[in-house]
Amino acid sequence: MIGYVMVGTNDLAQESRFHELVLKPLALIRFNSNPDYVAYALHTVPEAIEFCVTLPFDQQPAHYGNWSMIAFSAESRATVDHFHQIGLYNGGSNEGKIGSRPPEGLSSINMCAISTATKHVFSIMAATLERTFP
Repeated sequence: MIGYVMVGTNDLAQESRFHELVLKPLALIRFNSNPDYVAYALHTVPEAIEFCVTLPFDQQPAHYGNWSMIAFSAESRATVDHFHQIGLYNGGSNEGKIGSRPPEGLSSINMCAISTATKHVFSIMAATLERTFP
């Protein structure tokens, strides 16, 4: 349903360094870039861009939404842990500790959230998609 996600930044070099590190456990690689944007895709399908960081097209300062969030899927709790560790080590802020959040209808979901220097909030989750019914 989602073609790709794009976020704005005022410091493309800093944001792209950060994202190259935190997106690596998700197998997302830097696929394309120019002086205005950096695009990331799965290493197995590099032509299918999934995430972009860009300088604003209108040349106005980029700013964040009030707790807008982008969530990536992970294959395991270990990937969630790795994403969180890399994000914090490279200047991200903890926006939600790693842990289980059992939303209605799912038996288990492990997730965490970090924010970047420009306050974009990213979450990652590894879910066990077993439906539970009353």
